[in-house]
Amino acid sequence: MKTFLKIWIISSFLIPSSSPKLNLRSCADSDCQYIISNSAFWLSQSPIINPLNQGKIFVQYGLTSVDMNFDKKHIYPNLNISINITKNLSITSKIFGFQSEDDLPQVLGAGFQYYFGTNDTLNTLFSIQRSDLKGLYDFNLNSINVDLKKWLNWEKNKIRYGIGSLFYKSKISSDFRHLGLKQNGQINYFELEYLRSSFLIDLGLGFKISNKVSSFSIITQKEIF
Repeated sequence: MKTFLKIWIISSFLIPSSSPKLNLRSCADSDCQYIISNSAFWLSQSPIINPLNQGKIFVQYGLTSVDMNFDKKHIYPNLNISINITKNLSITSKIFGFQSEDDLPQVLGAGFQYYFGTNDTLNTLFSIQRSDLKGLYDFNLNSINVDLKKWLNWEKNKIRYGIGSLFYKSKISSDFRHLGLKQNGQINYFELEYLRSSFLIDLGLGFKISNKVSSFSIITQKEIF
């Protein structure tokens, strides 16, 4: 428990103070809908865990650029802490906060990843993850994403790819009742991720695309023990 507390405290200093777009006060109706759906798309990022690694606890930190359909993209932080329970099962979590303009968003999430295939590869992955976005004045967001992916390992390189579906619902402040007090949606996507071992950490990139939105991520990962 002390280890997790230290990681969460340190993470508050690692997360940048850049201001992703998370308020509805100065947007047109269609852009407000993009803010909600694309915030859910950002939350759907799941940690990359190689089931054949010997580590038990993985910390993954990254920055995600989401195409909000505006003139510029917005940068969002991601922090995941995962625990290998057995060779076939990992538990994942998201617990962090940061500042965005006048808001203090809080991300809370948990899920699991199950690996199957031959004992030497375990190259197929099924995962479910629940992520909530709280602490905003304009809206709160709940989401669940389900993924089915494959692994490729080559020397120090790891590639993960597959498909997923994101289901989300939001509760909007009464100040924006013209948008409807609740919004639900589903986004289906394809995702490709790459990690390479470098010194004491793994570095990588991630791409996620759908017919509505796309994202690009820079990823760092460290095995604790």
